[in-house]
Amino acid sequence: MAIALIIDAYNVTRSDLPTALGELSVARLCVMLSESAWARRGRVVVVCDGAPTALGLLESPAAGVVLSYAGHGRKADDLIEKLVGAERTPSQCVVVTSDRKLRHRVKDAGGKTIKSAELVAELLEQHRQQRDAQKQSPSSPKPRTLSEDQTRRWMREFGVE
Repeated sequence: MAIALIIDAYNVTRSDLPTALGELSVARLCVMLSESAWARRGRVVVVCDGAPTALGLLESPAAGVVLSYAGHGRKADDLIEKLVGAERTPSQCVVVTSDRKLRHRVKDAGGKTIKSAELVAELLEQHRQQRDAQKQSPSSPKPRTLSEDQTRRWMREFGVE
């Protein structure tokens, strides 16, 4: 079974983030996750506290990432624990949170955890590598220039001298 990555959304987006990242919204987190190696390895579920607000996201803006809400008045922690418990092989679940209580609950249910800062650092590194690769590979070929001799010949050909 593919690895399931389950993210405590507000724990990640509201953690101490590097200044290079700026503010991390749930939408941006979903997009970064969809471009990550995690999305290629298995299911990615971003879990938020409560219910979506009138102006909030109803679903993930990124393919391959599921956005779930715990429900009105409910905490993401409880839904995350249920998701891990519902897996046939909870050891294949990796939960991202820095919440100590939730980390213990997930481990007790047989899942694995990584801290929010570790995931953010990984996503930033992947983003940096992708950006550097784009800089190194030309997006369009450079136009060929004519030598002086070729230019003079074409100018004569067209009567421009």
